[in-house]
Amino acid sequence: MSLVTVVNNKPITTASPFVADVASIISRLIAIDADKDGEISLSEGLVVGQDVIVKVMRHYSTAAEAIAELKDANSAERKELIAVFGQGFDLSNKDAEKLIEDTLAFVEGSVTEAINIGQRWSDLLKK
Repeated sequence: MSLVTVVNNKPITTASPFVADVASIISRLIAIDADKDGEISLSEGLVVGQDVIVKVMRHYSTAAEAIAELKDANSAERKELIAVFGQGFDLSNKDAEKLIEDTLAFVEGSVTEAINIGQRWSDLLKK
């Protein structure tokens, strides 16, 4: 599946790198205690802070466009974005990582089904 899937003339090419960076930022924040001493040192905080600032600034001007693409995404695009998120999301606890990714897939399926049911109700009420 291509990262240039287009729906309603809004490709998810801006949303894809945005989602990948969000996944990376979440992963870094979860693993901020790099030396596992139970405390977040100044150097650990600065490293994560620098990474977050660089990634946020890289997408700052396109954040609104990425959010518009996310709102406009269809099921195939949402699944693609979940795959992009999964590639950038990394936890040391692989069971927790897989559970989070599976939860996102479940939520996407639920949203798609809710949209389909809503459309069916709308169609039925128009008859």
